[in-house]
Amino acid sequence: MEQIEQAVRCALDPESTPDVKAQATQYCEQVKKSPDGWQVCLQLFTKVPERGSETRLFALQAIEAMIADAGTRGDASGAAAKLDTARKILLEFVSTQYSGDRYSNEPGFIKNTLAHTITMLGLATYPAQWPTFVKDLIGLAGIPDATGPLSEEGAGGVSVAGLSPTLVDFLLRFMGSLDEEMVSRAVPRGAEELARNTEIKDAMR
Repeated sequence: MEQIEQAVRCALDPESTPDVKAQATQYCEQVKKSPDGWQVCLQLFTKVPERGSETRLFALQAIEAMIADAGTRGDASGAAAKLDTARKILLEFVSTQYSGDRYSNEPGFIKNTLAHTITMLGLATYPAQWPTFVKDLIGLAGIPDATGPLSEEGAGGVSVAGLSPTLVDFLLRFMGSLDEEMVSRAVPRGAEELARNTEIKDAMR
């Protein structure tokens, strides 16, 4: 972990020499492409006390690289097990670390990137492996009856007493990321993405 942190700092440091910056950048790319790099980065991101923000941002980028690779390789590369591990650890992190005071001190770009990482994880595993990914995020925020459609009568009886303000905020970031990836017409998409999104929307209906 220390080597990754040092490499990220050197790659981003404006005072690093071109050679040092190039070597650090190359090392970071090797971490992303290595078979177990994402696991180290998963530990790095969730470590308590937390590491530097730039390092944690890189860790999420490495995890997203694994998600993208797993989505194209399928079970031949043990994709299901990798994605399941990432899902469990990241949701546990959100549930335990973002439900209190730490959330207010977390940089906004880390919150947004984590929301995007979980979005990409959900899209890569829905519906076969993680059919409840949206409901699970809603449930984390403390919103009741996240297992089915909420009727008008039920909505009127929902109490805010059980809601977690910090997790509701994170849920909104997640929903914004999901909209950007699947719904928003302002985002250009290739044929493969359009086909994926259509398949997911059909499964959700």
